[in-house]
Amino acid sequence: MENLSCVPYRGYTIDVRVVTSKSPSLDGQQVRYAVSWSILSSNPLATPVISLPEQLNFLTPEAGFKYAERQAKRFIDGCVNDGTADAAPA
Repeated sequence: MENLSCVPYRGYTIDVRVVTSKSPSLDGQQVRYAVSWSILSSNPLATPVISLPEQLNFLTPEAGFKYAERQAKRFIDGCVNDGTADAAPA
C-alpha cells in the first residue's frame, strides 16, 4: 500500500491510496493496483470532504495515481464551478 499526496489544488489537498492486488489471468496471477482518493480541506483538523474508491484496476501504481488525481481535480472543479465549494483560487 502506498499513500501519496498531490500538490495542493484550489485550496484542497488530494490524498491518493494505491493498493496492490492480484487478479487471475491466463498465465496465473497478475499484479494490479487499485486506488482510492480523498479530498481534504486545507484546514488540518477538518474531516475529508469526500473519499472515493475507484472500481478500476491499473497496471502500474503511477497510472492509478494519475487517474485518481485527475478525477479528484475534476470533482473539485465541478464543485467550485457549481458554487457548492468555498475553495481558494488556484
